Amino acid sequence: MNYIQGPLLIFAGAGSGKTRVITHRIQYMLGRGIASSCIVAVSFTNKSAREMKHRLQKMVGSKALRGMVLSTFHALGNRMLQKEIRVLGYRDPFSILDSDDGLQLYASIYRDLKLDPEKIKEDGIPFLVSLCKNSNMHHEDWAGSRGLPISSDFFCDVYERYHASLKSLNAVDFDDLILLPSRIFKEHPEILEKYRRRFRYFMIDEFQDTNPTQYELLLSLVGDEKNLCVVGDDDQSIYGWRGADVGIIQNFQHDFPDAKIVRLEHNYR
Repeated sequence: MNYIQGPLLIFAGAGSGKTRVITHRIQYMLGRGIASSCIVAVSFTNKSAREMKHRLQKMVGSKALRGMVLSTFHALGNRMLQKEIRVLGYRDPFSILDSDDGLQLYASIYRDLKLDPEKIKEDGIPFLVSLCKNSNMHHEDWAGSRGLPISSDFFCDVYERYHASLKSLNAVDFDDLILLPSRIFKEHPEILEKYRRRFRYFMIDEFQDTNPTQYELLLSLVGDEKNLCVVGDDDQSIYGWRGADVGIIQNFQHDFPDAKIVRLEHNYR
């Protein structure tokens, strides 16, 4: 893929070599003299990110990859939060709560509300809060636009208590690794500008699995240069249950009218 400058959308079905497209594109970019530290390549699982890195090491050597970001969205967000989270009033270092710790936090909130913590999973609170955070909407707007199994007021109350509890513990959850960098960039444009100067070329694998909050973070970083290459299959999204929005890849041409479109038809399986 020799098209480097500007937006590029590659439709690639199962077995058509999506990861291969990205690794060969990076190899070409490095050969054209683009600094490795300017390149960000994102995949959706740690396994696929490691596979991408391993392939590139075999193709160009480890030294050529120095400074390049090859990671998941959440690892990229964590990388930025490690350096910038203090502007949101957190102390350094912060903690990342896992799902079990999160359940304990919700249990404490339920007890404060004189409710049985056994109802947490029945109410679906952890799942709903995660969906809300992945929607890129304010929690009150999100709750009001959904037919929730619990009242909107109750959801918003728990959401706000959960957020306050996390902050008091100097902790974030998994979804905050995406949500908080976007907030930092909105509130501190000088920090965003620093990352835009550093990261200038973006490649996203399995783009159909992107959720709105991830996309918002990506759009912030890409900026006016629009050097964004996305690879995906709009028939293959597997993360809709946790907030992925296939409409993002389907509307890519609307967001980037000058995007070049490529379709990979050959199946290598």
